[in-house]
Amino acid sequence: MDTVNEIQAKAEELFLQFGVRSVSMDDLASALGRSKKTLYKYFSCKQDLVKQILLAYVEREKTALTLIKQQSENAIDEWYRVFMHHLEFTKSLKVSVQFDLKKYHPKTWEIIKKFKNQFIYQLVLENVKRGKQEALYRQDVNEKAIAMFYVSRIEETVDNDISRKMKLSPGDLFLSFVDYHIYGIASPKGIAIYNELKS
Repeated sequence: MDTVNEIQAKAEELFLQFGVRSVSMDDLASALGRSKKTLYKYFSCKQDLVKQILLAYVEREKTALTLIKQQSENAIDEWYRVFMHHLEFTKSLKVSVQFDLKKYHPKTWEIIKKFKNQFIYQLVLENVKRGKQEALYRQDVNEKAIAMFYVSRIEETVDNDISRKMKLSPGDLFLSFVDYHIYGIASPKGIAIYNELKS
């Protein structure tokens, strides 16, 4: 692993564990066993580091979700795999990460918003079209509306304030969201496949 990737990997690990705001460049240098001067050789500031981490994260997600789409047997299977992929990430997410990014790195947060509003929107849109072709989703479902509903709500599924108020784990909250999504658009055949995957 080269130095840039090593720094980004350790920073991402610390951010997910402790929150973005809580981890300083001094903390990162100490965790890496390197001088802070070395960090600034590759990243102009913490803001730059956070931005590069998010850009790399988005590219990894695009690759992973595209692979899921290609390997899935049908639209329901695809969305269940997407759910499991998202759930694994949610488990590693510190409560404050999303809040920190929105409040202290708003320009960088735009990277996530763009990813959600463009890539995820298109992923959902194509999944709904696929499900209708496979007779797993109802034919009267409006693809664009469903894709828009999904991306407008997805952020709330990793909002720990919401899950805490509802006394649900983030995983349980997201599972309920996926249930809401699938049961709302699936045909009886699609629901049977989904229930089988869940069990």
